Amino acid sequence: MSAATSGTTATASGKKARKSVSISPRDLRDLALIREAPQAAGLDATDASESAVLALALHEGIRVLREAQEGALYAQEAEEITGSAALSAEHEQLRRRRARNAAASEDSYR
Repeated sequence: MSAATSGTTATASGKKARKSVSISPRDLRDLALIREAPQAAGLDATDASESAVLALALHEGIRVLREAQEGALYAQEAEEITGSAALSAEHEQLRRRRARNAAASEDSYR
């Protein structure tokens, strides 16, 4: 297995396990661009091995996905809070209307 088609992950026992990854021709072109300008991708020029480029791509991809997931969760939470606030405002409006109606009813009995 070449470094371009495998990765390692730590298992529960702490040992590393290799995982196979399919890489498309487009992925290979993108990785070649990163290798041509490793500093732009945050790599030390002396450490621009294929393995280092793949590790960087994996870590950056995971970071982007995690941030997108967190953003979606924050948006969902904000929507729930906004919906809850709107519901509370609606309940308050109904409470005030009932209070006005009750006061008007009391006045009409006097």
